[in-house]
Amino acid sequence: AGQLQAAAGKHEEALLQFEALLGPTTAPQERAQAMLSAGESAAKLGKTELAENYLNQVLTTIGLDPKFKARAQIGLMEARFQDGDHAAVLALMDKGEFSGEDSIQAQVYMLAGRSLAKLGRHHEAPRYFFNVERLAPLSALGFEASYRRLVSFYQVDNPNLATQCDGFERIYGEPFKDHQWLHQAKLLK
Repeated sequence: AGQLQAAAGKHEEALLQFEALLGPTTAPQERAQAMLSAGESAAKLGKTELAENYLNQVLTTIGLDPKFKARAQIGLMEARFQDGDHAAVLALMDKGEFSGEDSIQAQVYMLAGRSLAKLGRHHEAPRYFFNVERLAPLSALGFEASYRRLVSFYQVDNPNLATQCDGFERIYGEPFKDHQWLHQAKLLK
């Protein structure tokens, strides 16, 4: 019932439904799903502290399915990134790389890479952007990661930048032909 209410945008009601499932009689994996959903609904309601409390519980509880941890991790990382606290984003990344859905994992890597770049750590950022491309090939997210990787390579004077720019244009030139990043890649080259 909580999932249906959340999907309908009724987050106050959904939160109450999810919180009702947080008792000790609920099976651990179901309780984890309820905590995760409660955190997501609380975030939608602007109850940041409550949302972070639930998401942190999911992230730190031993024995939970890694897919729940990955979703909690991205929720917390997004909040810290929005606040401009890039060091906190990286600290959340350091809590582990949890195998979940590829799309969630790609978003985790993207936020880590973008945070490293914002902190001027361009030597480290490309490996995270590469992981995004690996998990979300030929997608809009992969395209963004590929471009951001080129920008980091440019910042550190990577000798392979021209070759990387050519590859970027070859792979993404057709599906994103009118995008400004294709033009920017030519300038980077």
